[in-house]
Amino acid sequence: MEEREIIDAIQAGKKNFSGLDLKGIGLSGLILEDLDFSNSNLEEAFFFGSCILRTSFRDANLVKSDLRKVNLEIPFKAFAPDDILRSTSASGEKILVDFRGANLSGANLTAANFAFSNFENANLEGANLYHTCLCGANLIGANFINSNLTGVDFDDARMDTDIFRKARNANNMAMELHNMAMEYVEKALLAKRAGDIDEYQKLIRLAYEFDR
Repeated sequence: MEEREIIDAIQAGKKNFSGLDLKGIGLSGLILEDLDFSNSNLEEAFFFGSCILRTSFRDANLVKSDLRKVNLEIPFKAFAPDDILRSTSASGEKILVDFRGANLSGANLTAANFAFSNFENANLEGANLYHTCLCGANLIGANFINSNLTGVDFDDARMDTDIFRKARNANNMAMELHNMAMEYVEKALLAKRAGDIDEYQKLIRLAYEFDR
């Protein structure tokens, strides 16, 4: 399908675009909601400034794609995520965008908002995530080798901390991990003062993971 056909189909309500060859397609500045791009070839595709909600890119090829400023207008911390998220997995996990197993190597995610998204086992090698919001995201098993993680918001994200130490800006990342560890220590001390020993121990373990 040609680019204009894809855009017209999206605007007409079509949802399934899985398994298509959409290399280089331009989908910037659009509302992409409840769509399925799983297993599609989206290499060098343009999503700049688009609003992407409850959409699947599972096992898709997004090599060198442009995802800058995606979802920039969504103030996630201003309201409950359930307002815009839905269950997209058998476990009932509610996520914004599904990138499980996707290849995002060399992609540009600068200043994008992918809070509460699932990047499990995704490949982000060499990707640019400068000031990207990944709060609440699932990053387990994701590959961030040689990626730019400057200013990334990892608040409440699930991740393998040792993987991030291989990022391109390793020194900056080490400092950010240390700062995050100190935040967990502060929260742990508050929990201890409140008599919540279980929470205290959990937070101390998290602090250790980030600053070991």
